[in-house]
Amino acid sequence: MVSARAATEVATRGSFFKPRWIVDIISELRRVTWPTRQETAHLTLVVIIVAILFGIVLGSADLGFSWLIEHTILR
Repeated sequence: MVSARAATEVATRGSFFKPRWIVDIISELRRVTWPTRQETAHLTLVVIIVAILFGIVLGSADLGFSWLIEHTILR
């Protein structure tokens, strides 16, 4: 007969083919609050807009510094 504690340890520890860390990952993923499809689409749009804005800002800075270098140091 197996004690309740030993049965719990075997169940939580996993078997040879299911290591403890896999059991932990699965239990954590079950507790995750996943975003809805609408939230995912909205946040994806926000990321795209922010990336475009940063690209414009950095591209403008690059062009500005290039112009400044060409018209001051390289003259």
